[in-house]
Amino acid sequence: MLIDEKNCVDSYCQYYKEFEEPIKRSLSRTSLQEREDLEQEILLKIFQKAKNLSFKKEAPKFWDFFDK
Repeated sequence: MLIDEKNCVDSYCQYYKEFEEPIKRSLSRTSLQEREDLEQEILLKIFQKAKNLSFKKEAPKFWDFFDK
């Protein structure tokens, strides 16, 4: 595993730990059959969006969102 891949995996683990509890709380009102699938779908969307994030020292400007 390359260092960049390891950092990427570590980042996903961090996202998982950060969002696991709020997702589970939100899904507590759904049926048991749907809960696990929905949790996986939500985490997948978080990971997909996180992959596209670009961390800068300054906040993004309005038009930066349209450039991507």
